[in-house]
Amino acid sequence: EWKKTVAIILALFAFLSILPIDAAASFTSQALYISASTWAKPEILDAWNNGLIPPDSYQKKAKEPTTREELCELAMLLYEKTTGKTAVPVSPNPFKDTSNPAILKAFALGITSGTSSTTFSLGVKTNREQVATMFS
Repeated sequence: EWKKTVAIILALFAFLSILPIDAAASFTSQALYISASTWAKPEILDAWNNGLIPPDSYQKKAKEPTTREELCELAMLLYEKTTGKTAVPVSPNPFKDTSNPAILKAFALGITSGTSSTTFSLGVKTNREQVATMFS
């Protein structure tokens, strides 16, 4: 059941960046994306209600492509909620451009890597390839 929910969230997240600027509404516990397919809305609401969607990602940036930082935050939220494990950030921090614990946890688990040995590039927008790689 949770795998289906995670798959739908990933699909929504991956394709969010190709939506027209006004196609997505703010995501709150009361409203779903206007552009979401009818069949997906119950799963998205279920994911929201179970804390599987980072609120800031959807409330503040729903109309923009996802950044590498936001994707790590989503990946770590999903990992920790679905496994029941708390990941530990890598130490020492190899990156000069971030100290975000979600990024450091994802790096420690091998979910992500930097764009160089000392740079993560947290503000860089993701593409489908990066999303697929990170969640595989």
